[in-house]
Amino acid sequence: MPVKRRSIAGANYLNGIIHVYLTFTVCAAAAVITMLQRIEYFSIIYIIPYYFIILGLSLIVYSLSTFLFLQANTTFDGILFIIMWIGNIYYAVTGVYYWLRHSFNIRYFDFAFEHLVLFEPIDSYTAHLQDLINKGAGRFDVGAVGYIYTVLWAAVGIICTAGVFRTFDKKRAERAGEISDSIFGYKLNIPLYMISISLDSRSYHFCIFIFLCAIAGYFVYRRGLRLKKCDIIALLSSLTVSLVGLYILIA
Repeated sequence: MPVKRRSIAGANYLNGIIHVYLTFTVCAAAAVITMLQRIEYFSIIYIIPYYFIILGLSLIVYSLSTFLFLQANTTFDGILFIIMWIGNIYYAVTGVYYWLRHSFNIRYFDFAFEHLVLFEPIDSYTAHLQDLINKGAGRFDVGAVGYIYTVLWAAVGIICTAGVFRTFDKKRAERAGEISDSIFGYKLNIPLYMISISLDSRSYHFCIFIFLCAIAGYFVYRRGLRLKKCDIIALLSSLTVSLVGLYILIA
């Protein structure tokens, strides 16, 4: 049938988010029923903003996960890309945080920098709203930093939503099962892990160990022991950056 690829992408995207929303709606309804049995202990009115805020934040996570999954040509790679990016964001944020705090004595980010980590805005919002529901707080306030990082993640969600439709439009069925060679997959994740974990370890010996793990990762990526010239350049470049970074941090 003459159906546009973007129409198919839209239908799949909408189908997925409906499933996510239905799951949370059932959980929220069960929570309300439970609280109504002990209504004197709860401020149920706050369940309304809680519900809609979580729906919005869930959409950000869903869009990001969908975009990363579509970068793969196999289901295994798609799931692995999502997991790898969660870890990479964590290591990148904690690495920069440690670098700023301990190398330059910058302490402004002691509490604020953690809000950059994926899913953290959801944790902050739900924690504050749950305090209001349980009558443990007088007002809702995640602070200016929490709002700023939420706006940043919202921008990421919008970009990823556009990326979902663009990626789906360019995908070809004949590439299913082939090596997932997207820049957002193994190509970028492995070097980033190499650098961030090495700098977090603050150890030259562990850096070499991570370098060997990165080589193994490229073997998995290429489905064999033969690496391309671009793979070798990426490995050596990430090793160089790691060693230079360690020298600066340890010196």
